[in-house]
Amino acid sequence: MRKTLLALGISVLFLSFCTYGFAADFPVTDADGLQLALTTAQSNGEDDTITLGAGTYIASPDTFAYYAENGEGSLTIAGNDSTTVILDG
Repeated sequence: MRKTLLALGISVLFLSFCTYGFAADFPVTDADGLQLALTTAQSNGEDDTITLGAGTYIASPDTFAYYAENGEGSLTIAGNDSTTVILDG
């Protein structure tokens, strides 16, 4: 009984310090939203999808930035079906 309670206590303590990242689907409608989605996706280490609404996305001031950390997770950027999307930057 004591060993079971000790194991349970250690497990709860271990799990309380774990952090979880979850894959996300980011619907985006403007350039600021695209950069925010890129920034969020790069930090969660999961497989993410950014879905762009129709329009022109102009990077400000220079380029859209995404830097994968430790090569974890993948990023898919897609347009909605039958929409025109232009990335400028």
